[in-house]
Amino acid sequence: FDGDGVDDKPGLTNPVKYWQVGNEPNISTNGFTDLQRITYTAIKQADPEAKVLIAGVGGFPYNYISGMNGFDAVYVPILAQLAGSSFDIMDFHWFGNASGEYKFIDTETGEDVLTHIRNKLDLYGYSQDIPIWITEMGSYSGDPFENPVLGSTPFQSELQQASDIIKRYVYSLSRGVKKVFSAFGLMEGFMNDDGYFDHTGFIYDGDFSNDPGLGVRKLSYYSYKLMTQTLNGSNWNNVQTILENNTDNTHVYKFTNLFSLEPTYVAWWDYFDSSSYFSNDSLQITFSGINSSKAIITEAVPDVATGSSVVNFINSFKRDTLNVLGGSLSFYIKERPVYITEY
Repeated sequence: FDGDGVDDKPGLTNPVKYWQVGNEPNISTNGFTDLQRITYTAIKQADPEAKVLIAGVGGFPYNYISGMNGFDAVYVPILAQLAGSSFDIMDFHWFGNASGEYKFIDTETGEDVLTHIRNKLDLYGYSQDIPIWITEMGSYSGDPFENPVLGSTPFQSELQQASDIIKRYVYSLSRGVKKVFSAFGLMEGFMNDDGYFDHTGFIYDGDFSNDPGLGVRKLSYYSYKLMTQTLNGSNWNNVQTILENNTDNTHVYKFTNLFSLEPTYVAWWDYFDSSSYFSNDSLQITFSGINSSKAIITEAVPDVATGSSVVNFINSFKRDTLNVLGGSLSFYIKERPVYITEY
């Protein structure tokens, strides 16, 4: 599968250039360091241009760093033994709820997990430029079966999940994460136990609780579709943080299209962190730097309660056109993130 012309799969047109060694070694680490080193060497011998990922760090926001099977206890010794060698890309996994856990905070210690991982990579000899991927990312809708290992999983609406998936992609990219993969695929169904991971998909599989039927699309499906269309062609290496206001919990990020150079802003309000929030409240966001006289505000999640109510994809998102005064834009935002394009 390496495309070197020697014993290749017949008809191979897209050779494999990225390889990952195992998955979540902090769950079972016996011999993993040797496995990583040996596999890396073999892959590079077969294809020097291939890139090799180390297995992703498993865990949830609670006690991610210092737990019994946490990053420091199990994964740091692996990094120390490899000592700056044997992988080209770092990977970690990040799940949790839709109430702010997209922000990489260890909910036990308050420490920034992404910064902690980067610091450990630096400590053990890895380049400051080594890419970090997240090959398992997500939250859920519905009310999964409680798993004591994963912590509390209260009911979350389709709106909560859909809004959160936007934040998880945009925030991760703004922090320098190079690739993000939603887990586990577009359709629900993984462990088949009605647990957390059976509720992270964007399309219902027809099984277990809170399920309206096989093939019914959630709000997250449509939100993900609009996000990929809206941000397609962006310069992923230059996602700018325009506003991260810890006082009123507002966020604004700027994406620039590589070809047209046109900007697209993504904004949201973490209303759940506002102690005085009541349902249907709104908050004003103001930021400057707009180079046109008008801007189009498009909600990132369809303006309905569930995906089953979406009749027409393109017409399901609420849009407004606002005036820009002196390069400054002010608008009110509710629970749904929004895209802002210049007009």
